[in-house]
Amino acid sequence: MFHGDFSGAKLLKDGNINDSFALQFRSHHIHKYVIQRINPRVYPNPKAVICNLEKVSEYLEQVITERGGDPRNESVNIVYTHDMKSFYKDSEGYFWRAYRYIDGKNLKTVNSSTFKKVGEAYGRFLLDLSSFPVNALDISIPEYRDANKRYAQLLKAENRNKAGRVEEVEDLISKAKEYSSFVSLYDGKDLPLRVVHNDTKFGNVLFDLDHKATCVLDLDTVMPGLLPNDFGEMIRTGANKAGKLATDLDSVSLDLDLFKAGSIGFLKGIGDVITPEEKSSLVDGVIYMTYLSYLSFLVDHLNGDSHYTVKPGENLIKARVQLALLEDEIKKMDEMRSILASI
Repeated sequence: MFHGDFSGAKLLKDGNINDSFALQFRSHHIHKYVIQRINPRVYPNPKAVICNLEKVSEYLEQVITERGGDPRNESVNIVYTHDMKSFYKDSEGYFWRAYRYIDGKNLKTVNSSTFKKVGEAYGRFLLDLSSFPVNALDISIPEYRDANKRYAQLLKAENRNKAGRVEEVEDLISKAKEYSSFVSLYDGKDLPLRVVHNDTKFGNVLFDLDHKATCVLDLDTVMPGLLPNDFGEMIRTGANKAGKLATDLDSVSLDLDLFKAGSIGFLKGIGDVITPEEKSSLVDGVIYMTYLSYLSFLVDHLNGDSHYTVKPGENLIKARVQLALLEDEIKKMDEMRSILASI
């Protein structure tokens, strides 16, 4: 329930999935909230997404309180409806949910100091959820981090040629097929199923005014998954200084200094919870998540940009950037493993 009298709202333009708005209410104090409409194209089972988030946020509140933290600033706080539901379903069938607004900022510039803090925040997040019962969560997005599924979608998209774009990206399709063995990087490995974040981007960690990482945001994708995927996604999105929309592909590379900083933070945050098999698979996670992202952007481009909300040609740029990053990561696999072994 919102407190006070409504005094304003504005559209939040960050993110390209859900429609998000910042709300402000006034009483004796100013109360701020974020309200979101769940995108059913991306989340076909929005109720499961919201229920997973509700369970996880309640659990994190307890864990953070027990360690002496402040759950009002260190975790997502759901605002419940008058009838104590964690969501509202409107007359058109859309699901809405609200959070208490947390003061802070998402840093735009990645450097070794901030990336180490981001790594520690994600490692601690996994540590906090390490005792959460995995089976208590729904698979809200089936096969979400499944490169086999994405590869099959690529072959289907190539065959259908829905948007008439196959000819212009034959080189990218050929490369995707060349690296198709990466869909099996985890085969034969004893990796435990965990409650993981699944979207460990640099921008999903909130910092306070002292540049301290305070809260992990965007919990829509929290569900059972593999730890190396969380690590790999963090490195993929944070250790490429050129950015996801780089037009100069020669500038795209894995920054090993950032890789080391993020790794140090991540391993510090997660502590002894990580298994030897998981640690030895962290580099595989980097390769796997970059290849998976490459496939995702390429498939969406072939299908006419039907999944992500993007400008014309943006998926193609992102696909080329991910390929350039993937090929640089392949060259640096031994260096990455050496760095991890030294931590």
